[in-house]
Amino acid sequence: MDDSAPNYYRVLGIGADATTSQVRAAFRELVKTAHPDVGGDAVAFQRIQLAYETLRDPRRRQQYDDDHGIRVPPPVSGGTAATGWHGQRGEFTGDVEFPGWLRDVVDAPWQAESPDDAGSAPPGAAVPAIVRWWWPHPSVVAPAVAGPVVVCGAAGRVVACDRFTGHEMWSAGLGADPSSPAVLAGPTIVVGSSDGEVHGLEPATGVTRWSVAVGEESVHTVEVAPGGRGGATVVVAACGERLVAIDSAVGRPVWAVRAGGRVLSLVLADGLAVVGTAVGSLEAFAVGRGRQRWRHPSVPHPEVPVCAAPPGLWLALRAGRLGCVEPDSGAVLLQCAVGATLSGLSAGVGGPVVTTGGPAAVVHLDRRGGTRWSVPLPAVAAPPIVVEGRVMLVGTDELVRTLDLTTGELLSTASLPLRVRGEAVPVGTDLALRDLEGQVWVVDVGPGGRG
Repeated sequence: MDDSAPNYYRVLGIGADATTSQVRAAFRELVKTAHPDVGGDAVAFQRIQLAYETLRDPRRRQQYDDDHGIRVPPPVSGGTAATGWHGQRGEFTGDVEFPGWLRDVVDAPWQAESPDDAGSAPPGAAVPAIVRWWWPHPSVVAPAVAGPVVVCGAAGRVVACDRFTGHEMWSAGLGADPSSPAVLAGPTIVVGSSDGEVHGLEPATGVTRWSVAVGEESVHTVEVAPGGRGGATVVVAACGERLVAIDSAVGRPVWAVRAGGRVLSLVLADGLAVVGTAVGSLEAFAVGRGRQRWRHPSVPHPEVPVCAAPPGLWLALRAGRLGCVEPDSGAVLLQCAVGATLSGLSAGVGGPVVTTGGPAAVVHLDRRGGTRWSVPLPAVAAPPIVVEGRVMLVGTDELVRTLDLTTGELLSTASLPLRVRGEAVPVGTDLALRDLEGQVWVVDVGPGGRG
């Protein structure tokens, strides 16, 4: 073991035999004093967070222990306690030395069974998701993660909630309703509003750094990517038919172009801003200067954002087919069939992950369009969420199924305490969702996220 590297168990102040519940409890205690929002050191807190994320996930914890030569002694079996039960009638002295693995049971107060205790349940058996926190106000846009906060959109303002506790950290007025989920661009939170403006906010306080008018309609989408002149971080905002790139540090417009129709989807990938329009076109513009690189005049599903995965950009075609185009030229590289209809598309490892309907399934493709694995689903799922080697699927049956990204093996099934509106957003290994009233829930759906 490298003595110069931080020992994650020491960072959290726990032993190597600590249970998942003890890892969670230690982290929550440290958050109260070590979080930067309460005066803690940001670098030290990042180390605490990394230790927690590693040790709460059984697979990552096992890998960490193996890499660092950490061995937990096996539980004691057999033998006789020095005191305790004695005599022919078995009188009890009240002083028994229980082995370490049992002390967590006998020393802890009784509590109702939690999903942490459901490790023996088969993966297909649904267990209740753990509610981390709940924001009881209607959010007019999807929640978004911006560093240590989750940004929600209320009437005329955005509200930042601590991503771990849900406590409101600040609220910032925009002068109009937010109309696009927030993004974190370098040291600035950027959000679009319904009056055609894009706002740059200070992450710690919500103070407005800059505002830029980009059009007369609601800002549909704001995306962020490096690639501006001089290596600056730029955001690209879609407003009606207009695309406007803005230097996020100072709020200075870099370029503005007009697409062939009203923008329905926007993705930044491979140095391009790729948009689908209401006239059915798919168009690509260079992020650095805004020059159009290529245009396909007719695609069947311009509202479905393209997906960047090897060997290029994947897009939805007719009759459950996918196509892949070369980013620089837009040339079609391949086409393949995945199902009757397409419900979602995300980047996997070496190819896209696709959810389909009729019949409902999730399919992981390789770079040639071949099937790596395919798993039938009981209900149609929204676009798959790929995070840390897992695929999370939020179904229309209000269940979240988690699959192994490499094999497609079902790892767990969690039932949600809400009916979902819109798409889920990953918050680390948790999910942020809106219910039908727009209220925001952050839930732990397992596995490995339990902690």
